Amino acid sequence: MQAALPDESSARGGTQPPLETSLSRIPPHKQIGALTLLPLAAALGVHLFPFDIAGVNVFGFRALVLLLVAWGITQRRWRTPVSRTGFRYLLFLSFWIGWAILSLSWAPELKAGVRAVFLLLLALLVGVAALSPIRDPARAFCHLRWGWVLAYVVSIAIATWEVQSGQHLAGTSGMVDRFGRQKELGLYATFGNPNNFGAFIVLAFPFLLYSIATTRSWIIRGLLIALLPTTLVFMSLANCRAGLVGLVVEVGAFYFLRVNRGGRSLLVPIAFTLVLGAGAFFAQETVLALFDSTLALRDQFEGRSSVSIRYNLSYNGLWFLAQTYGAGVGAGGFSICLETWATPKTTYGTLDPHNFVIEVLSQYGVLVTAAGALWILALARLAWRKRTDPKRQDLAEFTLVALTGYAVACVANSSYLISSTNWTFLATFLPLCNVLEGTKKRKPKGSRACTS
Repeated sequence: MQAALPDESSARGGTQPPLETSLSRIPPHKQIGALTLLPLAAALGVHLFPFDIAGVNVFGFRALVLLLVAWGITQRRWRTPVSRTGFRYLLFLSFWIGWAILSLSWAPELKAGVRAVFLLLLALLVGVAALSPIRDPARAFCHLRWGWVLAYVVSIAIATWEVQSGQHLAGTSGMVDRFGRQKELGLYATFGNPNNFGAFIVLAFPFLLYSIATTRSWIIRGLLIALLPTTLVFMSLANCRAGLVGLVVEVGAFYFLRVNRGGRSLLVPIAFTLVLGAGAFFAQETVLALFDSTLALRDQFEGRSSVSIRYNLSYNGLWFLAQTYGAGVGAGGFSICLETWATPKTTYGTLDPHNFVIEVLSQYGVLVTAAGALWILALARLAWRKRTDPKRQDLAEFTLVALTGYAVACVANSSYLISSTNWTFLATFLPLCNVLEGTKKRKPKGSRACTS
């Protein structure tokens, strides 16, 4: 007579099963659903189920990441195997965390430095979470991709409410700028300020393009095409000039890659342009005003203009790097050094770096920045080599378009180290790297690929 299984006997005895048993019994569709919700939770940020644990703000996104990681650990192996490029990303983050901990010895404030290290640890966990729930890497990327589309839909729904009501969610900067002056209605959605919202649109745009180009359902494709012009409309309403440049760069990269294909593949970017043109027509005054403002950037390097302040922030960041002989001022030290050091340029009270490269370079130095740049180049090189592979062509083109847009989005957001969408965006490439490299998947019997 066979002995009862441990979870069966504990259930009969009325005791609670251990955490490992509980997590391992999560139904597969809920595991997949959690992965799909990861980009949405990242976009909602602190507005999704905020609560405190011992003084630490653990909102919905962080709780979901911890749940996915805990579930992966209880399986004693990751469901999605780690590719070479994906492993290098995790190795890069581990090196970054180690350097950040070391930099606490010279960082200007220990509390801010510890918080920065915590955020980097969370970034590593996001990457691990993207690899944990699903054995098939292609299917894992598919669900993450639809999660990004869902996150965009929810974000523009909130932005539409802002336009109609003139109100914002709690935690935004409201209707007064940093100089105390009244300003026009800006769109914040869940991102705290319009520039962060614009950066998110740039990150989400390639997922819309890829979904339109690859989905098999004409109904879903039609709905996605209807969403396409909203990217330009809401970018214009948010008045994010760097974001507008990012959209233009992404569309240009998409055209370039499709031209190399030739034939009927050119019809897709042409159709996209017509749809975006329709969106620009219906919001032509706002779009033209944003274009005029973007083209006049050269005339805004004086005084308290946004361009002048961004330039001064970058200049000060490079000055920090020089003052520390390439080591950086330490984890979480950028804003503190702006307040306490006699910097060569004034930023009129603006303390966020507004440039991801400067943010990393000024605080963590040349080594960390170079390691991150090498990983981005390795990912771009992998995608460029696979763009002629018929089985991986669409994914390779998506990767190249997304990376070109990311390069511009890095100068749109006020601070990317604290951005959940930034780390989720980078983690989305981890299962994708498996597909591009052809890493063998662990696919159980009876599993189905994602076909939509």
